[in-house]
Amino acid sequence: MFTEKMLKRFRDTKNIGDLKDANARSNAYNSECNDYIELNLKIIKEKIVNAKFMVHGCPGVISTTDVFIDLIKGKSIKEALTVTIDDISKALGGLPLDHWHCANLPMEALKRAMKNYKTVLIGVSGGKGGTGKSTVATALAYGLAKNKKVLLVDADVGCPNDHLLLGIERKLLKIVDQRIPAWDLSGCKQCGLCGAVCKENAIISIKKKDPMFFSSQCNGCGACVLKCPEQIISWDKKEIGEIYIGSKYNIDLLSGELKSGEPIAEIVVSSLNEIVEEKKDQYDYVIIDTAAGLHCDVIAALKKCEFALAVTEPTPLGEHDLKLLIQLFEKMKLDAGIVLNKADVGNGQLIENLAKKYNLNILAEIPYTKDIVKKYSNGKPIEHQSITNLIKRLAL
Repeated sequence: MFTEKMLKRFRDTKNIGDLKDANARSNAYNSECNDYIELNLKIIKEKIVNAKFMVHGCPGVISTTDVFIDLIKGKSIKEALTVTIDDISKALGGLPLDHWHCANLPMEALKRAMKNYKTVLIGVSGGKGGTGKSTVATALAYGLAKNKKVLLVDADVGCPNDHLLLGIERKLLKIVDQRIPAWDLSGCKQCGLCGAVCKENAIISIKKKDPMFFSSQCNGCGACVLKCPEQIISWDKKEIGEIYIGSKYNIDLLSGELKSGEPIAEIVVSSLNEIVEEKKDQYDYVIIDTAAGLHCDVIAALKKCEFALAVTEPTPLGEHDLKLLIQLFEKMKLDAGIVLNKADVGNGQLIENLAKKYNLNILAEIPYTKDIVKKYSNGKPIEHQSITNLIKRLAL
C-alpha cells in the first residue's frame, strides 16, 4: 500500500520533463513490470545542477524517480552515486516491499549516465610533418559528429589547417598575449646584468649604455626582472597569437594561431587548453590535433588527453619518429594506438615490428587513394571505411 507521500509525489511530480541542455542521458527498464525511465542530467564541474526524467510506468516508479532526482540535484557525481534505496524510502515516508524494485530503476539509470557522461579527449599527433595527422583528426571528428557532439581543437598553432581541410570559416575569438619586460631607464645603472642573464638574446647590454630590447626574441621567462639589482624592470605585454572559432558538419572548431616570428607556441596552446577545460562538458568528444614533433607545444596539447593516436607512414623516417613519439607517450603515461597512413605505399613491416616491440595496436590502415587526396585538396571531409573501423575499434 502506497504512503501518503508517495501518492502526493505521484499526483504532483516536480521533475518530469525533457532537459534540452542535458549533457548526460541514460535509461533503465524493468522487463518484469515493463517500467521504463529516461534520465537526463546537466552536469557542470562534476556537479549535478539539474535533472529531469521521462517515464512509462506505475505510481511507484514515478514517485521514487521523482524524489530520487530531488536527492541527487546539487550533489557531486560521487555523492549522488551513494544515494540508496533506504534514502529514497525515507524521503517517501516508507516504501512497500513489493515496490522496492521501482527505486532501483533511477539508481541504475544514474550509473549508466555516468558511463556515458565523461567527455573523451583524444590527441592526434605525428612525429614528423606530413604523415597525415590533421587528415586523421578532421576525418575522425567528421565521423563522430554524425551522431555525437564534437569539439575539434587545432593545437598545431604554428601551422593550423583543420579549418582548410573542412572548409570552415573562422571567426576571431580572442587575442593571446605574452608578458615581456619593460624598463624604467631613469633608474638604470647600465650594469649589464639583464643582458648577461638573457638566454634568448632578447637583451643586448653594452657598458655605459642603456640595454637594447628585442621583443620578438623574448619568451617572458623573467630572468631579467629577478636579476636587476635596481628593480627597475616591470612587466608589459605583447600580442603573440589569436584564437579562432568556427562550426560546420556539426563540428565546433577551436583553432589557435601563432603570430609569425614569435618563438613560444605553447602559450597559445595553453590558452586553447583553458577554453577546452571550460567548454569540454558540452561535448561527447574533444579531438585535439597537435603540432608535429615532440616539442613543448605538443606536450602542452597532449596534457589534456586521456588517449592519443600516433599517425605515421610506412617509411624509415616514419618509423624513426614514431619510436620517439611512443617514448614520449610512455613518459607521459598516456595510452595510445597507431594509425598507419598511406599504408599501401612503403614498407608496412617497419611499423608492425615497432608496434609489436612496444605492445601497441595498429588501429587503422588508411590507403593512399585518389579520392582521399582529391577531398583533402578541395577542403572536403574525408570518409573512408578505415576511419569508420577506427571509430569502432576505439569503441566510440
